[in-house]
Amino acid sequence: MIANRLDGLLTAGLVLLLVFTPLAFGSVHPWAFSFMEAVIFSLVIVWMAKIALCTRNGEWQAAVPLSNLRYFAAPIALLLGLILFQLYPLPPRLMRVLSPSTYQL
Repeated sequence: MIANRLDGLLTAGLVLLLVFTPLAFGSVHPWAFSFMEAVIFSLVIVWMAKIALCTRNGEWQAAVPLSNLRYFAAPIALLLGLILFQLYPLPPRLMRVLSPSTYQL
């Protein structure tokens, strides 16, 4: 019961950060950075409390069974593919097709 509430708090905090952080990204005001840091710090505390609740008798009880970790393989592979695609220099022929102005430069 309490673990579900902590999950809800984590989700709400992440959604708040996902919505607010891009809006305040260009901001140079200290309150914007202070707010984001406070929310992140609070999320870490809630996360640590959730981990503390998932331990019994000093032994770790996984919140997500290890058999379910395979569902994360595709998103991780896609993210790594995107990172490698952005880092790897494109051949000139492909650059001419994708971005003619960059090719001219």
